[in-house]
Amino acid sequence: MRRIKGERISAHPALRATLSRSRGRGPSRSLCEWRSSSSLYGILIGGVYALIGIGLTIIFGVMRIINFAHGELLMLGMYATYYLFSLFHVDPFLSIFITMPLMFFFGAFLQKIVINRTLAAPPQNQILLTIGLGLIMSNSVMLAFTSDYKILSTKYSSSSVRIMGISISLPLMI
Repeated sequence: MRRIKGERISAHPALRATLSRSRGRGPSRSLCEWRSSSSLYGILIGGVYALIGIGLTIIFGVMRIINFAHGELLMLGMYATYYLFSLFHVDPFLSIFITMPLMFFFGAFLQKIVINRTLAAPPQNQILLTIGLGLIMSNSVMLAFTSDYKILSTKYSSSSVRIMGISISLPLMI
């Protein structure tokens, strides 16, 4: 225990050891590793979000369709990948070559049958239509597959790569 301005503070032994290591010599090595690994993970996850955003931008920029069901289509692709892995033991990274064409044809079907009817209508109709499609897809998936967590466990899912003292998850790196 130590005193700060007359107060008694009891710290956990691990916290006291970390504080004593970093006192007067700058941050401890583990704190620097934590900051750099957090920054790197932030950049990697930001890249995933950027890819999703690029998809939305291309859809709106090229086709002038406001697609609020984009996330639900992504979710359907993830479920397809999960079931290809769990039922047929197809590696998740290889299943991209199966899932991508399936989702392309499903999106083309939605475009031709549902969305083309609202292209000449005001943009509010497209917004309502794609929000409705998103709700239908998400609730149908919840009804069919339940809302339980689904986890893919591959040989490399718990592997990591060490770069400059920072441990990075291998699936996130790929």
